[in-house]
Amino acid sequence: MMNLWDATTQDHFRTGDEPMSKGAKKQRERIGAGEDVIDFDSFEPDYEHACDTCGETPTVTAVKDGEVIYSPGLCGPCCWGMAECLDPATW
Repeated sequence: MMNLWDATTQDHFRTGDEPMSKGAKKQRERIGAGEDVIDFDSFEPDYEHACDTCGETPTVTAVKDGEVIYSPGLCGPCCWGMAECLDPATW
């Protein structure tokens, strides 16, 4: 199972949001080989479950076609490592 960080990182690779060095391109090829890519429509907040790490709400879910397809059990800050991600509007 791929974690949410991997899905976000792969999205950057697909969209070209960040310039990639030769080393990063080689790493992408190595990491992407044999792994499934999770396609989803949006990140949505889950106010019913608390973060497994810190107890904050909401937690992050990935939604496709109105169904939760991935739930890491983490709040925004624990998922992405930035305090401002507690607000679902930043996802």
